[in-house]
Amino acid sequence: MRERLLFGLYLVALAALLWVRAWPWLVPLALLAPLLDFQTAKRALWAVALFGLGVSLGYALQAWWLDHPWRETVDFLLLINLRVYAMTFLTLFAMKRINVARALDFSPTLRFLYLASMSQIHAFTRTLEDFRLALKARTLGRLKEKTRRDMVGALLHFFVKKSLFSAKERTLALKARGFFD
Repeated sequence: MRERLLFGLYLVALAALLWVRAWPWLVPLALLAPLLDFQTAKRALWAVALFGLGVSLGYALQAWWLDHPWRETVDFLLLINLRVYAMTFLTLFAMKRINVARALDFSPTLRFLYLASMSQIHAFTRTLEDFRLALKARTLGRLKEKTRRDMVGALLHFFVKKSLFSAKERTLALKARGFFD
């Protein structure tokens, strides 16, 4: 029951963050995050920074190109980036403390889908770590840029093939269990 309550509160908090339409309301949350859990706040900041930088630059360039008012553009970018940071922090913070599988006990279907997703994530994480360790064991120094690009391309190819194969297998498994036709 505790897990369901916490998970429900987490979902309500996410909805509340989506409801906020003015960035000044999100600033105290962003400042409070490191006080609650510094490591999680740092992880959320790094996770959002790359995304936020790319999206913000693209949006700012488009706004400049289309001659949008500067103040509206800055307000929108602050709102979006602070909201994404707050939601990312909240998700990381909550997932450290909530057992989602237990929270989804009320629905065997949701729980099965959650556990299937998590098993896929863990399998991919393990495989990526195996690749990283294999590369480390087979190289003495720093790799050349071309070798790194080739390796990343091969990894992307491998993971796309693996995800397509896994998706087909999981689809067959879900069909066999009667989840869909």
